[in-house]
Amino acid sequence: METAFGDIKRNLGFTRFTLRGLEKVELEWRLVATGHNIRKMFLARTGAEAGA
Repeated sequence: METAFGDIKRNLGFTRFTLRGLEKVELEWRLVATGHNIRKMFLARTGAEAGA
């Protein structure tokens, strides 16, 4: 789990939430996590990961 946070911060450039309120922050985090997962699936499918 720790790697996901580091990857999101470094590779996606996400360092702070832009919205206010718990509901909006939860939504924003879900969008960021979804983007992270889509990126991982894309890289795995294309073989473009650093180890491949």
